[in-house]
Amino acid sequence: MNLWGGRGHTALGYWNQRFHHGTFLQTTIERPTLFSFEDDGGILPIHFVGIQATGNIDLPIGMISYIANVANGRGAITDEVQLIEDLNNSKQVGGMVTFAPYALEGWNIGGNVLRDSIPDDPGARPSIDETIYGAHLYYVTHPFEFIWEQQFIDHGDSDHVGGYVQLAYAFERLKPYYRLDYLSIEEGDPFFVASEEADAGTIEDLLQHTVGLNYSFTTWSNIKFEYRYVDATSTNGNELGVQISFAF
Repeated sequence: MNLWGGRGHTALGYWNQRFHHGTFLQTTIERPTLFSFEDDGGILPIHFVGIQATGNIDLPIGMISYIANVANGRGAITDEVQLIEDLNNSKQVGGMVTFAPYALEGWNIGGNVLRDSIPDDPGARPSIDETIYGAHLYYVTHPFEFIWEQQFIDHGDSDHVGGYVQLAYAFERLKPYYRLDYLSIEEGDPFFVASEEADAGTIEDLLQHTVGLNYSFTTWSNIKFEYRYVDATSTNGNELGVQISFAF
């Protein structure tokens, strides 16, 4: 078992553990909407400040990997990551387990759960008990890529769900890909309504289709061309993106 402390990525599924802030390693330009960073309109506590334990358990039928976090919880608004102190006495506690069966080489399946108490926002709302639980299934073995993840957020009077499915296939240096992102946000949750202090706006239902090409023109660099169709509660439209990424 490995134990360390500091700021890290919360044990919430495959993408949040595999891909951090560098974009070179990820197939797509953007992170899945579900795993958007807190200050980019995300619905999950992507980052934590606390302690983490990780390890592997080798069984006759496969390998189990585990991650556990104990940390400062969410702040009073969605894009606040509490650093030095926690606004309430409750700590965020979460864990994730992934199983890789030897009989299905390359496949991984797992789940996670997180529990926290979001502090009250004086004059706006009381504290909120939060439970997040989810599942992931992925097969990422060259040249194939299949990733599915889904997370549920329980705020007592409001329940929300988000997820994505991503598919890709590599033809030597060229990798075409497709991703479906979806969010279903129940109305009336005061934590997901825009505040004057939060950088992100109100979080809403979303369905997004992404099609793109990832071309590795050298071993340590690639260029991505991407088209997205976004259908959200308040708006819909088309987006085009180009990104050049390097690794050093």
